[in-house]
Amino acid sequence: MLFPEFEITEYGLFDSKIKFGELRATKKRTVKEYEIELYTTDFSGETCIDDKSYKLKSGTLICAKPGQTRNSVLPFRCYYLHLKTENPRFRSLLDNLPNHIKTNDYSKLFESFMSLMKININNDRKILLFESCILQLLYTISSVSNSAYDLKANKSHIKELLKVKKYIKENLSSDLSLKALSQTANLSPIYFHNLFTQYFKITPNEYVSTQRISYAKMLLSNTEKPIIDISNICGFSSQSYFNYNFKKSVGQSPLQYRKAMQSRMIL
Repeated sequence: MLFPEFEITEYGLFDSKIKFGELRATKKRTVKEYEIELYTTDFSGETCIDDKSYKLKSGTLICAKPGQTRNSVLPFRCYYLHLKTENPRFRSLLDNLPNHIKTNDYSKLFESFMSLMKININNDRKILLFESCILQLLYTISSVSNSAYDLKANKSHIKELLKVKKYIKENLSSDLSLKALSQTANLSPIYFHNLFTQYFKITPNEYVSTQRISYAKMLLSNTEKPIIDISNICGFSSQSYFNYNFKKSVGQSPLQYRKAMQSRMIL
């Protein structure tokens, strides 16, 4: 697909088992275009770029550039985008990205990939929407790669808040009330709420909600787990409460979302 600033050659969900079967490793090759990949699950495989290996763990973003050499140890599964561009600004942005970025919070990246996969390009308006999603994804990747928080705060507080964000991501089925989270941060509930909101521009409760919904989207898209199990894994008190919150946030029921995403996946 051609756009004013870049050419999209491939995008979607890649599963090495479908592509390569039981093959354990791919041959070394020269990268021809920009290859951007997001891993939302831990895998035993790894990828090697210019003879340096990177583990493929949840939250890993791989950014391979034209001219680099690459091969991978299988299996793995990832969301991916391959593109070409001659625009100096885009080339500079992409060339300066690290080959490997590890983030504890990949929800925005995941949402950007999901936005791409939901678009059926059938008219000029959809083309503009698709292009804007590509730009949003590139912006998010750039932001993640420069994710040193510009916070005017005591370093110990920043450390505790980052620990809480990591705790939330790893314990979505647990009690993530304000009281519980403030105890994790060793701060009073009111002070913790104000600090968290100031630094991350979102309240703790809103952040917990976005993480639970985002993880539910990932499970609905990537697994065949029953919806009641996903509701429990993501920390909702009941399936009906999960259905209500999911539809309020996404505009579709969990079942509708699963069917829609599975029908659009490019394997």
